[in-house]
Amino acid sequence: MVDYRYAEGRLERHAPLAAELVALKPDLIFAGTQPSAEAVMEATKTIPIVFALVHDPVAAGLAESLARPGKNATGLSSMNVEILTKRIDLLLQIVPSAKRVAILYQPELDTSARQAALGGQTLQSRKLTALRVAIGGPETFDESFETLARVQPDVVLVVENPSLFTHRADVVRRMTALRLPAMYGFQPFTLSGGLMSYSIDFGDQFRRAAGYVDRILRGAKPAELPIEQPLRLELAVNLKAASAIGVTFPQAVLLSANRVIE
Repeated sequence: MVDYRYAEGRLERHAPLAAELVALKPDLIFAGTQPSAEAVMEATKTIPIVFALVHDPVAAGLAESLARPGKNATGLSSMNVEILTKRIDLLLQIVPSAKRVAILYQPELDTSARQAALGGQTLQSRKLTALRVAIGGPETFDESFETLARVQPDVVLVVENPSLFTHRADVVRRMTALRLPAMYGFQPFTLSGGLMSYSIDFGDQFRRAAGYVDRILRGAKPAELPIEQPLRLELAVNLKAASAIGVTFPQAVLLSANRVIE
């Protein structure tokens, strides 16, 4: 028997939903994202937890180390130190004249705030201007995109978070209306009409997470199962989106893309 709960991209819903699941006393809880994993870890220190998309499990307090988690949770990290730098490089290949880069992020989400800070440091080291623009749930979209329109960035780096993912079609529509070249953190944004994404392979992450579930249900201890990092990173580009905002993908980018959407 499997019980499901869905927070619909809203951070405030994670804690009560986690409490509901813990109250059911399951043999294991699969908490795919970092907010859900953190909420479940707060609710139980004994029920095994498997996660698939946690940026930095150690920094988030979900594990003592990647090699030996030491707690009741394990799974897969979505962090790869090259991802953020590569995303910025790709954006600059699309718009080499870019000087002002907006970072769209959710400040109250710890992993989003850390990525925004790292992105800002990377841009500063290249003598580029980083413009941090906060965004939360859909009720904040109007204000956030009005800010984007006002600060007039050359390109936008979208830091992934559950709310933006849930409402990605709206995010992409608004970004296109502003004619802003944007790099997204998850491929489904590109499939929904976004310009481009450089991200982990979702399918691969969740397939590997299923292996953790199997091992734990067979008796393995989460505390002793090393946390794995991404094995596959994929670049997806959307030619129709590029045409809509008036940019052209260089041939080198097209040749390196794992997926080209026409």
